[in-house]
This record gives sequence, C-alpha cells and structure tokens, in this order.
Amino acid sequence: MDIRKLCIGAAVAAAALPYGAADAHYFSSSDTGVDALDYIEDRHREERENFLYDDETRLIKDTEDMRKKLRHPELLKDPTSQVPTSFEGDDMSWDQSTGDFTAKGHVRITTLDKRRFEADEATGNTIEQRVEVPGRTHLLQMTDGMTRVRLDGYKANYSYSTKKGSIDDASGKAGHYYVTGKRFEFYPDHVVVYDGTATKCAAKRPDYQMRAKKIEVYPDQKIIMTDVEFWLGKAMMMKRHHYENDIGASTKDRELIYPRVGWDDDDGVWIRQSLRYNIAKNVKLTPVYLYGTKIHTKSSAILQWQSGGSRLHVDYGFYDDSDDHWIKKKPSLIWEYGAHFGVMPLSWRLKTEYGQWDDGDIDSTHTYGGVNVYHDPIILGKDWRLFLGVGYEVTHESYDHSRVKGFSYDISTVKEFSPVFAMYTGYHFTKNSENRTLFNYDVDDFERKLETGCSLRLTHLDRIVAGTEYDLDRDSLRDVDYYWYHDVHCAQFVVRYRAKRDSWHVSFNFIPW
Repeated sequence: MDIRKLCIGAAVAAAALPYGAADAHYFSSSDTGVDALDYIEDRHREERENFLYDDETRLIKDTEDMRKKLRHPELLKDPTSQVPTSFEGDDMSWDQSTGDFTAKGHVRITTLDKRRFEADEATGNTIEQRVEVPGRTHLLQMTDGMTRVRLDGYKANYSYSTKKGSIDDASGKAGHYYVTGKRFEFYPDHVVVYDGTATKCAAKRPDYQMRAKKIEVYPDQKIIMTDVEFWLGKAMMMKRHHYENDIGASTKDRELIYPRVGWDDDDGVWIRQSLRYNIAKNVKLTPVYLYGTKIHTKSSAILQWQSGGSRLHVDYGFYDDSDDHWIKKKPSLIWEYGAHFGVMPLSWRLKTEYGQWDDGDIDSTHTYGGVNVYHDPIILGKDWRLFLGVGYEVTHESYDHSRVKGFSYDISTVKEFSPVFAMYTGYHFTKNSENRTLFNYDVDDFERKLETGCSLRLTHLDRIVAGTEYDLDRDSLRDVDYYWYHDVHCAQFVVRYRAKRDSWHVSFNFIPW
C-alpha cells in the first residue's frame, strides 16, 4: 500500500469520526483502496469503547433535568461558585449552620458536572463540598475533560472543590480500560490506581491483562504503569519497571505488547510482536519480531525521534508490503514532515529516504524524495466526501543508476448511505509504479488505476468489505479483495481473500490490536 492512500484514508477518518480518538486506528492491507473505509472500523471500536451503561445514561439525563430546574443558572458562569448538588436518601439530616449532613438508605448524591455516588450510607459537608462513604459505593464520573470512571468499591471520599478523592478495593472501568485496584486516587487531570490491573478485555476472566504497582490514566492522552507484569491467560509474558503508551496513537506508532497471530499462503503460520523502549525525550526504539513457518524469522527495528510534525527514524531489518514483497533495509534513514497551510483548506507532506535496500537479488543504495499536497475533505452532501491530492516523487537507485520521477494524482470519494452500508471510488495516477522502479516494494502495480468497493455491516459483530482494482493502462480487472471482520470475546478475526490471486490471509488480534 503506498503512502498516498494512507494519507487519504487518514483524512477520511478525521472527517468522519464523531467521537474522541480511538485507541488503535485500523489500517487494512490491500491494493484495492479499501483503506478508504478504515474509518468505519475505527468508529466501530470507538462505539464499543464509549458504550454507555444504563446507569451512565440515567446520570446524563438526571443532570440535564437538574440544569433545567436551576433557580439561578447565571451562577454557573462564576468559576468560584459551588457545583450544584442533589442529595437523596431514605433518612437524611443536615445542619444548615455547619453544612454537615448524614444520609442513610438508598443514598444518591449527584452533581451537575455529571458525578454520582450511590451507597447505603454517606456523610459529608455541603459548605466544604466533600462527601465520605464508609461502606460500599457505586461511583460514576462522566465530567467533561476528566477520566470517565465507573467503579464499585469501599471507603470513598471526594472533595468537589479540589476535584480530588479516593476509593479502596474497587473494580470497574477507568477511561477505556477495565480496571481493578486496592486504591484509586482521583485528580483533576488523571486517575491513579495502586496494586491494580488494566485490560481492554471486558470478560470476568480476561484473556489478557496488565498488573502493576501503579497505573496512571490521563484521558485521551496516555497510560503509564510502574513495575508492570504482562499476563496472557494464566501465564506471565514479561515484566517492565516502566511502561507508557499513547492513547489514540495509530497502530503503526503504538507498542503492541500482546502478539498478533495468523496464517497466509506466503508466510504460513506467523506470529508478530512489537515492543517499544523510550530511550530519551521524543526518542524511542521499536523492535518488531516476526516468525513464519514459511519465511522463518524476519525481524526489524526502528529508532525514531519525533517532535511536532517532524519525524526522523532509522529503519533496519525486513519489511513487507500489501503484496507480500519483502525488502531488507540495512539500514535506511527517513525524514518526514507534514503540516497544514494555515487557514487554507490544504495540507502538505514531505518524505525523504536514503539507505541500502536488498531484496535477495538486488542490493542498491535507494534514494527517494517526495512531496504531496492534499485538499481538506470537500463535502458533496450528507455523509458524502471528496478527497483530492497531488504529489511529485523522485527515486534513484545506485544498482542500475535509474531515476524515476514524475507527478502523482489522487481523486477519491466516499459515500455512507446508512450506518450499515458505504461505498468508495478512487482514481490514482503515479509514475513511481512497479513496471518502472527497480524494486517492487511499496509501489503501485501500474500507473493508472481505478478503485471501487463497499462495506456492509451484517451484525454488531460482523462486517464484510469488497474492493476492486482496475488497470486503466491495460483495460483489465487486476484485483478483487474480500474482507470479513468478526469480533469474538476479547479479540477480532480479520479474514482477507484475494480472488484474482486465490490467496488467503487470516489474522487474530487481541484488543486493543
């Protein structure tokens, strides 16, 4: 898959996703342009991770009703004013002079900023804006800008003025993670869990989990763990003193601790694992281990520095593309930079690469430079978008002193007819194609092609995708690819069948992929 399609697919996702960033952006692997519909898979994962339980839905409705009934709504504009709070219970007492209160029996304390305690007994002070629950409590926190929390635990306390509190021996959900812990501490910008576990698996006995002395969850930013163990079932895979992962980073930029497994015609049965080591500020080392029964071991490593829109990395090892073409970089230096043209509806991206490439038959010094300009998505109608891009690329090889250069053009459109059905069409032209370049790695098969396809959601757990690639140079249908996505327990199966090549690719990925 060439980089132009990835950028267009990313633009589609940015325009179409109505929620916060997914924890793992999905990238399909095909020459038929089905990546234009990857945003649908991202959205499905977003919907699952942001699923609202009945008690959370009730909390939202109750706080909306509270807002409508406020006697003095203008006080909400005063940042020093107390957060309006409602108290409910079978037996309640309140000292107006001191602010002390006691509530017993079906106690429910709700604040206008979407926070709620449910318990059999609670005490506190309305003037000091604090609440204490000595026994068991059910805690909900859906406050804007703070970590979403849904916990059951004991000995809870919270200060509404400082937005700090704690709860002991609790379990539930914090952010997108299902968590347990001996103690939870709440702060305005994050949640801390001590002696706890975290997983994306919702099962009572999760297929995998991380156990750590300390877990810090920053909403829509990152998760940090100290003295962490990674468990797969009943087996511990590894230990680390420090583990940090970005929430919302794409699959290509994330550390995937838990292995992915699968089978395809070219590699046989395979297993792939990606790790990450933070070397210094903005510098990380990412080794990738791959073993296949037909290809044996093909590993790689990326040493990367990234700041803002600039990314500089050294790649070493084996890399494959969507056509299972392999290349060994030994090594290769790559610099990428991208930005938006101010207030204009345009963005641009620059990429350069210099390194030694080897495909087993040819060993060459590979030099590449390219710049691409993309128009922001153009709205043609409801759920209908148009994407335009133009670029210029130059590739030079020392092996045969060849030089391939020229413009590239991309026009793509995506139309979502309903929540279950969507289609795409794209036209692509490039001089940097397989019939002109020395290496057939990560380049288009031919210069002019037309892509089209569709996505159909069959059930909440199943989605199928079909994509075609038409060679306009030779007036022939080159590829027809079919995908089946199936969610099962705490994982997902992705099956791809390439009909024109009669080849299969099956992968099994643990959440969060």
